[in-house]
Amino acid sequence: MERAFADFPHWISSPRQESELRKVLYKAMLDAGVSDVVAWADAILNLLRRAVQ
Repeated sequence: MERAFADFPHWISSPRQESELRKVLYKAMLDAGVSDVVAWADAILNLLRRAVQ
């Protein structure tokens, strides 16, 4: 996941980059056997958004 955030550094301000980042996060979580990847991705991104405010 670290690589995904490096590849899409403007995900907070760019809807296109956030969409691409989500695709990568979903795939990484699915490959790791995580269920409910959308909820987990939402939680991760919301946490990071709050951290930079």
